[in-house]
Amino acid sequence: MRTRIVATGFGNVSRDSNRAPGEVDFDASVAKDFKIHEALNFQFRVDAFNVINHTNFQAPSGGLTVTAVGTNATFATSSGFGKITGTQPNRQMQLSARFFF
Repeated sequence: MRTRIVATGFGNVSRDSNRAPGEVDFDASVAKDFKIHEALNFQFRVDAFNVINHTNFQAPSGGLTVTAVGTNATFATSSGFGKITGTQPNRQMQLSARFFF
């Protein structure tokens, strides 16, 4: 529900107009199963996340606050409003081993 924050109306910026940049993500895994005994198996697995090591930026800062001073409302924005200040993690790999019995 939208609420009126200033006497002039709701503003003229459309909903969801501040969007984050796209994300490119490619994950892969390789696994090998070894049969040790009839009911005992072993699995070795390698997982890689963000294999192509593409930089994915985080969403821009969208924090906007309104401070009421008397009957007039003034907007107090942070110095980072609309700025991208971070990235998602780079390439990561994990090794795992599992016993099935």
